[in-house]
Amino acid sequence: MTARATSISVYHELADNGELSRQEAIIFKALLAAVKPLTLREIKQATGIDINAVSGRVNGLKAKGFVVERATRRCSVTGRMVTPVAVADLNAQGELF
Repeated sequence: MTARATSISVYHELADNGELSRQEAIIFKALLAAVKPLTLREIKQATGIDINAVSGRVNGLKAKGFVVERATRRCSVTGRMVTPVAVADLNAQGELF
């Protein structure tokens, strides 16, 4: 099974078990669908969730180990240099599930 398929499987498990809030699930799903790590503003654009909520939910996902920071790059929305996030390698976290 590929890492992406495993991540999608884990997403469904987390969403079904109630381990992700509604907004966390929407953000996690957007990150899974993305072809590259996303900035907070890009997540806002993709999900329609207010930036304040995006920031809080992403911080929560990072604290749970589901999302990790990636290499700094220019945001396609703001043009600023920022640190985007992506879904963590959940295969390496098998013991959590």
